[in-house]
Amino acid sequence: MRSLLLFTSTVLLLASPLAAQRGRGLGRLGGFRRPLGCPPGSKQVRLPGQNTLHCVMEQESSADQSASAPVSAFAPAAAEAVSAPVLEPSSRPGAPAAPRLAGYERIMRPGLEADLPRGWHLTDAWNDEVPTLYLEADTGREGKPVTMVVSKIARGQEGYLDMKSAIVREKQLQNAKDGGRFKVGGLSARATTVAQESLTVYVNAGGGSYYTLVYSAPSSLYDGYQPAFKRLLSSFQVSPENGR
Repeated sequence: MRSLLLFTSTVLLLASPLAAQRGRGLGRLGGFRRPLGCPPGSKQVRLPGQNTLHCVMEQESSADQSASAPVSAFAPAAAEAVSAPVLEPSSRPGAPAAPRLAGYERIMRPGLEADLPRGWHLTDAWNDEVPTLYLEADTGREGKPVTMVVSKIARGQEGYLDMKSAIVREKQLQNAKDGGRFKVGGLSARATTVAQESLTVYVNAGGGSYYTLVYSAPSSLYDGYQPAFKRLLSSFQVSPENGR
């Protein structure tokens, strides 16, 4: 019995460093590599066009800090309107009334300009390997959040997929449908959609690079918050001279 206890203790001691080492590495979730636990103050975000989940740090939204500024204090939207069929408002009976938005703020990042809704929590990871802006609306309820995610995908990034392959994968994994072809900021774009759940727009920036703009919401709130995503699309501009 004493020999058995000594053998068991030895196995546990040998296994502990291995488990700790694995805990510091990358695990898998739904076929994607992911960090096994993000550090405090960060969250995991899966990006279209990527095979990995990324930890992005949460920061205080500049939109929240400037909530008292008048809308006219920010640059007006300069992009062309987008009129893809997937963006038409739903005529479902009993749909909840659209929430009142507190206006928009014009943000500028290297290679990007767009209008973002004030009052949404902004996680700014635009300086990461995969530049990303993650926005979440304060709906006052628990469950699936209302989010918008903007990312720039480029060759050389870990898990890179070209735009066509990313669209195919999104259709396969999410059972998404084709959302049409149109222009965003003067550039050719395509979309995939999961009815009353999510809408992903792929904006071709050329040279293998593209932007993904993703809107996701629970079905009961999908129509109400969609105007914020329409504004994002209609105001979106790529700045080649500042691109990365």
